[in-house]
Amino acid sequence: MDDSILEDMFCEDEMPARRQAEELELFERYKKYVGKYAKRFYTPFEEENIHLIIDSRINEYGLAMFKIRTKDEDEWEWDIDDCVIITSDLPIVEDERVANVHDKEYNGYNPFKTS
Repeated sequence: MDDSILEDMFCEDEMPARRQAEELELFERYKKYVGKYAKRFYTPFEEENIHLIIDSRINEYGLAMFKIRTKDEDEWEWDIDDCVIITSDLPIVEDERVANVHDKEYNGYNPFKTS
């Protein structure tokens, strides 16, 4: 493997331009979901895994991040690339990162449902 590729992958001081562009695209595409909910990609669609998205930003390392708030009022930042967004917006969009509670295939916890 070319050493320059490894340097790009593991350089802590500077993110490669291609990756910067990808992160900016993620940020621009998904910032509209602030106020919706997210879960980590690998967790089930259960209540304890789904949290409110309260902000989005590009962090100091150049990564597109969501700031989330739990029911216990804890706040964390999650890499947008590692999240599934949960929305109730219509029409339903075809996007692998967005789950819609109105989709006939959605059978997880619905954070928008009021008792």
